[in-house]
Amino acid sequence: MKKAPTHPLRAARTRYNLTIEQLARETNVGAATIWRAEHGHSINAESRRRLCAYFGITSQELGLAGTVESERKHPAAPSSQEVLDDAPLSSAPSLLRKYTSLEEASTAIPSPSRHAPLQEQTGLWLVLGASQLASTIKEHWTPDTLFEALHIVSQSLQGLPESMRLNLLRQGGASPIHARWRMSVTESVQLQQSFAQSIRQAWQFSHATSPEQVFSVGHALRVLLEHIHTLLPAQVHACFYASIYNLIGSALHHMNDIEAQEQMHASAYVAATEGHDCWNQAQSRNWQAIAANVSGRYIQATQFIEDAIRLIEHEEGEEYMCSKAHLLANWAYNAALLQDYAIVREKLEESRRLLEGLSPNEEFDHSNWHLIAGNCALMNGRYNEAITHFEQALRHIPTRWHSRRVLTLLPLAEAYARKREKEASLEMAQKAASEVHLLSSRMLSERFLEYQGVLSETFPRDRTVSTFIAQAKLVSYHP
Repeated sequence: MKKAPTHPLRAARTRYNLTIEQLARETNVGAATIWRAEHGHSINAESRRRLCAYFGITSQELGLAGTVESERKHPAAPSSQEVLDDAPLSSAPSLLRKYTSLEEASTAIPSPSRHAPLQEQTGLWLVLGASQLASTIKEHWTPDTLFEALHIVSQSLQGLPESMRLNLLRQGGASPIHARWRMSVTESVQLQQSFAQSIRQAWQFSHATSPEQVFSVGHALRVLLEHIHTLLPAQVHACFYASIYNLIGSALHHMNDIEAQEQMHASAYVAATEGHDCWNQAQSRNWQAIAANVSGRYIQATQFIEDAIRLIEHEEGEEYMCSKAHLLANWAYNAALLQDYAIVREKLEESRRLLEGLSPNEEFDHSNWHLIAGNCALMNGRYNEAITHFEQALRHIPTRWHSRRVLTLLPLAEAYARKREKEASLEMAQKAASEVHLLSSRMLSERFLEYQGVLSETFPRDRTVSTFIAQAKLVSYHP
C-alpha cells in the first residue's frame, strides 16, 4: 500500500524536533488545532497566522493554503473543539468574545511605557473592560456575578510574585512567562495553592450561575494557565488542565452541546492521565457517562462508570468516597433507564452506605443521593417514594444553587402530576420556572418543556394548566 505523503506542517514541525504539544506552547495555538491541520482539516485564520509567523513561511508552504481558499468559497465557523482551543465560543459573553487572546486585548488600547506605574496599567485595563461592560450586562451578567468571576480569575494569580504579575500585565499575556523566571519553593507552592483555590471557586460558581458565564470563567482560567504553565511542575499543570476542561465540559452540558462536551471531557481524561491524577480521570469518565446518558447510550454510560470506579476503587479518603458514591448512584440511574431495578436497588444501597459518616460535599452528598433515588423511583412509577426523596433533597440544597434546585423541583412537579395532584405540581413548577429563566440553560429549558408535556397529557383541556403553559413561554430560554 502506498504511504500517504507527510503533511508540510508536520514536516516543518519534525525539522524543528518539536512535538505537537511543544509547538502548541511555542505558538499559543491549541494542540488539537495543530493535529487537525496536520490531518488536512481547516483551521481558523489566527491559528494559521501564528503558525506561519513561527516557521517564517507562507500558508501555502505549510500546506494550509487550501483551507484558506476553501473558506473563501464556503465560509464556516470553526469547530467546537477548535473554538475551545483558540478562542471563546461565539455564545460566550462579549467580554471574552471580542478578543481571542490577552495579546489582542492589550493591543486594543495604547500601551504605556515599560516602566509605567501599576495605577496607569490598571487604568488602561479598566478602559478596556468598561468598553465591553454594556454588552456584557445585556448577556445576563449582573454586577455581582461579574465581580465574582473577576475575583475567581484574579485569585489564580495571587500566588505569583509581584514582579511576575506586573510583567504579565505589561506584556499583555502575549506569550507564556519565559522559563528564565525562577521561583522559590515557597513561591511555587503559593502559586499552586492559589490556582487550585481559583478552580475550586469556579466549580462553586457553576452551581449558581448560567452555563455561558461558567464557560467564560473556565476559558479565562485555561488562558491564564497557558501563560504560567512554565512555572508549574508538568504533573501539576496537567491536573489543572484536567479540572478546567471538566469545568468547561460541564458548562457545555448545560448548553446542550453534547459533541463539544464529550470532546472536552476526553481532553480532560488525557490531561489527568498525563498528570497521574486518578481522581480527575474518574471525574472525566463520570462526565462522559453523563453525556452518553443524555444521548441515550445507556450501556456505554455504564461502561464509563465501571471504568471510573476501577480507577479509584483502592483509594481512601472522603473525596474518593464521595466520588465512588456518586458513580454508584449514577450507575443506578442508568439501570433505571434500562428498567433493571435489581441493579438500581443494589447500587443505590452501596452508594448510601459510602455516604454514612461523611461531611457535606458539593460534588455528591445525601441531597444528591435523594435526587437520584427520587428519579429512579419516578421512572419505576413509585410516586410517593419519589416525592419523599425529592423533598428530602430540597431541604439541603443551598438556595443559590439554582441548577440543582431546578433539577429537583421539576421531577418533584412531575411526580405530583403523575399522582394527579395538580395544585402541588404547579406550585413546584412555578418555583422552577423563575430559576430556569435566571440560568438561561438550554438543558434545563428542555427539561421544563418535557414537564409541560407531562402536565398537558395528564390534565388535558384544563384551563389552569393551559394558562400556566402559556405563561411559561415567557420564561423559556431563547438562544
